Amino acid sequence: MKKHLFFIVLLLLKLTLLFSQGRTRSTWLNSQLPNYNTNENLQYPYSNQEYFSYGTIVNPIPSSDSYIPLIDFYGEGRIVDNNVVSGFKNAYNINHQYQLVSKGPDRGRKIPNRIPVSSYNDDLGLSNYVQNDRVTTITLMGAPIQKNTAQEMARMIRKDGLGRIIVYGFSKMSLEVAILELELKKIGFHEVSYNYVLEPPFSEINGFSGRPRVYKSKKNKVTGEKVFYSLNPKTNLGSTQRDMVTLDYSSLLALNADLSGGIKGTIDKPGGKITVEVYAYDPFEYDGIQKIYLKEGDYRAKLVYKAYSDITNSNDYVEKITTVPYGFDKNSDGSYRVLGTTNSNNVKLLGGNSRSGWEINLCENPLFRGVVWLAWNIGAIYDYGKFRDQTAPCRDVITNLKTGRQPILIKVTIKDATLYDIKIPGVADNIEQDFIDGTEELQEYKIIKKLKVTVLEAPEDSREGTFYKEQIGNYIKEMNKYYTAKTGNIKNAAITAEIGNARILFQKVDLIIKKATAERYNYQVQSQMDAYENEAGVNSNDAETMQLIYIHSLVRFYPPAAPSERVIRGVSSNGGATISDNDYTIFSYSRMFNDAVAVYGSPGSTLAHEFGHYFDLDHPFDGGCAQAGGGDLVADTPPAEGALWYLRDPGGLNERGIDNPCQNPTMCNGVRRQIENIMDYGPCRWLFTKGQVERMIHRINTKPNLFVIAHVYDGSVDPDKIDIHVIDQRIDKHPRRKRSIANDEFSIRMLYPNSQIGYYNLEIISDISEKATIRISDIYANQVYKKRISVEKGQNYFPIKSHFFQKNELYLLTYISDEGRAEKIKFLRSQ
Repeated sequence: MKKHLFFIVLLLLKLTLLFSQGRTRSTWLNSQLPNYNTNENLQYPYSNQEYFSYGTIVNPIPSSDSYIPLIDFYGEGRIVDNNVVSGFKNAYNINHQYQLVSKGPDRGRKIPNRIPVSSYNDDLGLSNYVQNDRVTTITLMGAPIQKNTAQEMARMIRKDGLGRIIVYGFSKMSLEVAILELELKKIGFHEVSYNYVLEPPFSEINGFSGRPRVYKSKKNKVTGEKVFYSLNPKTNLGSTQRDMVTLDYSSLLALNADLSGGIKGTIDKPGGKITVEVYAYDPFEYDGIQKIYLKEGDYRAKLVYKAYSDITNSNDYVEKITTVPYGFDKNSDGSYRVLGTTNSNNVKLLGGNSRSGWEINLCENPLFRGVVWLAWNIGAIYDYGKFRDQTAPCRDVITNLKTGRQPILIKVTIKDATLYDIKIPGVADNIEQDFIDGTEELQEYKIIKKLKVTVLEAPEDSREGTFYKEQIGNYIKEMNKYYTAKTGNIKNAAITAEIGNARILFQKVDLIIKKATAERYNYQVQSQMDAYENEAGVNSNDAETMQLIYIHSLVRFYPPAAPSERVIRGVSSNGGATISDNDYTIFSYSRMFNDAVAVYGSPGSTLAHEFGHYFDLDHPFDGGCAQAGGGDLVADTPPAEGALWYLRDPGGLNERGIDNPCQNPTMCNGVRRQIENIMDYGPCRWLFTKGQVERMIHRINTKPNLFVIAHVYDGSVDPDKIDIHVIDQRIDKHPRRKRSIANDEFSIRMLYPNSQIGYYNLEIISDISEKATIRISDIYANQVYKKRISVEKGQNYFPIKSHFFQKNELYLLTYISDEGRAEKIKFLRSQ
């Protein structure tokens, strides 16, 4: 009793401390707006409003057909305070209607993306704002957990197997955890295993005692039939396959009690079934499944594991076995025959030490295969242009599923059943968190091959390259969200057009930093425009690259009647009906880095806006309410009355602006202005319409070399995955140095492994310090190893685990430095 009394006193003290800060109406009304530079503005209409104590709230989140990705209970947005990190940049934050940010650099400001409650006690009234079973992740960090808090968490969280609750800063013995677990038990949620691994941004939180406690339901109930796949099974959109499940065949070849497989679930209707299938992964296939093509239009997928359950008892793991073919051969008429079958859980014949016999071919002969591969690579070294677009001979002939860690994708089919758990030998226990709904359609994404960003730094400026990389990188990530419809914004009922998804991704970026000859350039003066174009090298662009320029100040004469130069944010150079190699977009970094987001909108939305011009979009307000001159020629963007669409900024660049455009949109002929449109002006922008997307796709298709096509699920696309290569040309970073190595300035070689240790040593001797990438490919030109390394002047050694390589196989190692130095060596694993 004393122990419980102690915990109750502690809870009351925490409540008093937390809930006594920043809770007067007058203070809240007069406080600064939320920080939407650090935090993402989710455009929630009630973020800056008091709690509604009457009636039904308009626009509860989410809409009936969508889910809320993240809610932070009693959160205040992202806070970094003395290296302690709390909160999230892209969360809805439930908090008191008059609560302000309580610590960190934003202390005393309004809370971003806030969902208000009028009291911390009794009924929180959150059902007016958030619907039942609609939140994918709910977090809480050290704030008191009362019964009403736990009940709301249990009400809002998804109960389809894909919801989870994460709490930070509580011990297992705390009264608050007991309160939470009592409510969660009612909905079948339990704490997951101790070794559960959180991904960013949840893993970035620190400063709370103990480990985070994660609660999930393993129940996945399906009425009808649904198919789930492991995430991102199809394409290498980023530098890593973080969410690619990996199967360890060596474990499958040595099955034991700890690696037993099975399915736990119930069949809810006659004819129901739960089926688990595991396929070998192939990045060159549109669906990611490794195949053997037997004849035109006829193929067999490489299925390496299959089990199913059709019983109603969920108390035991049950695995029913089927037989699968493990090899095929072609007949003389082009048809195929099965070479043999095996039990679906017996992968020894499908991988490991035996040949699978998928296809009889000369390339199956190791000697022939090695000679052909060597000849092709020698030719590629001496004449890369000739071989660049060719496929390496024998690359597509795969005779074995190799031992070791092999990428796979998992397919789970559930029909009129409830899945509680699955176990697959050699696969992580928490794979279910990485499933996506396979009934979702595969979508075509256009991935820009390269975005060249040139910073022409003003003569008097001097910033680190990392500064430009971080700033501009954040703008590109935000732009990716708009071009992939991943903004997290709700659909406002007043928006008259269907929201479009352009599915255009910018991922590979060359960031070139140069010294400019001037600080200001007027693009209406031909000589000044020629100057910055020449300095940025816009006319030396190739057909696979888009161009972006940042200068200190881009100016124009304004107004024309009484010319005076004014700095503008940016302009897109778009020369005609088709995209030209020398088209570009240019910005003033003096404004992009410093403009008030609440007045002018975020830099990422401005970048998306200008690239919209690049892709042939105009302003919806062109022509005014009468749409004189045709407006933007897109049918589903409503007319608007003019361009001056900012918050009033007396004495600044926008002294003729208007008040609160985001809250008080004007009308044209009875139609509400679409203030959310990226191609309008102002701080409310986050969408393209379906008609705008169709126009952009038509435009980008005029330059097919600009992009590659990937067929992926929308859920697997990460807008934040970008690779920025900084090329700093402001100084000679590596001046020629006196030779200090006796034999050569640069050499690489692979030292064979020590059999006791089991790794290779890559030896690199260099006359300079530099960063580089090493890649190793096998005889099929499949990449088996990749690593970024830092090379110091002199002798360097980099260990590489030997399990990446098969015995008696030939490999090609390529070394490419950030400065463009490239070397290749071949080595044979014979030990």
